[in-house]
Amino acid sequence: MIDPYSVSLEEARRQARLEEGYDDDKLQECLDSAVSAASDFLDRDIPWEDDDGNQVEIPGSVRAAILCITRDLYDERGATGELLQRGTTAYNLLFPHKILGA
Repeated sequence: MIDPYSVSLEEARRQARLEEGYDDDKLQECLDSAVSAASDFLDRDIPWEDDDGNQVEIPGSVRAAILCITRDLYDERGATGELLQRGTTAYNLLFPHKILGA
């Protein structure tokens, strides 16, 4: 079952098409970096809270972007220059959720 408030190592493993236990440490590092990059881009924590202070489920597009970034970080092993540039898949998935003018 998918946790609506986080992106799991298991989800990242499926996205990267890796067998369980294979390079989990490196993949977790990439996942943590992807969540951080997405959070920085959005100018908000992931998951974030609504106006009443309740945690909001991670939208599917944000989850997909985090998984794309994780896979790219894992596959490219550090070549991150274009991950969140305008026009990339991750950018397009995240932009609707970005806090503008904050």
